[in-house]
Amino acid sequence: MKNLFFVLFVLALLAGCINVLMIEMTNYEHPNHAAAESMKKTETMEAPKYQQLIPSPNVPDDLKLIRSGQSITSQKGKLTLKSILPVNKVYLLNGIEFIINDVKIMHFKPNTSLNDFFHLYTDKNEFDFIKINVELVNSKSEKVNFSPIASLNFNSQHLIAEDDFYQENLNGDIAGGETKTGSLGFILQNPPAKINKIDITTSDVVGPKMRVMYTAKQIHLEAKNK
Repeated sequence: MKNLFFVLFVLALLAGCINVLMIEMTNYEHPNHAAAESMKKTETMEAPKYQQLIPSPNVPDDLKLIRSGQSITSQKGKLTLKSILPVNKVYLLNGIEFIINDVKIMHFKPNTSLNDFFHLYTDKNEFDFIKINVELVNSKSEKVNFSPIASLNFNSQHLIAEDDFYQENLNGDIAGGETKTGSLGFILQNPPAKINKIDITTSDVVGPKMRVMYTAKQIHLEAKNK
């Protein structure tokens, strides 16, 4: 009888140990699994707005062009980065946040199917242009009218808003609380080898009843290492 009690005691003890082990295994997270979950969360994090731009219907996406000489070719043509100027500055205009992310000079040889479109801006079949990536935020509750680049002076060339061939509707009304993100592109007649300085003039910020809420701002951008 004593032997029977001893056997039952040992079996109960073993059963308890197994239960504890199973609980610990249930709560244990494999390091590789944890790393995979962390990576998954990182991959789903929202990218900066200027990196979420819808590609232009007329120009290849240049997001991956980050070094001079890099090129990309698509059905739209061949695009080559010549120079880039990171800016990442915010300009405050009485409730309007005007953010300039970066400026690029690129050479573009469009597909012949796009010649009719680009001949509205130049008689050349391939050309250099300056592209400016921007973001506009209206922190006010009321609608305003604003153009981020009313005019641009670069390398002795004067350009105006109507010369912008990206046509991403960045000019005009911005509703209260609205954010606009996009690019402006201007064809250059005498492009320099690299970006030295750029002078930008915005439009006035015009509110309800044509009230000027902020007069046109002058913005000067200059490369640190010329």
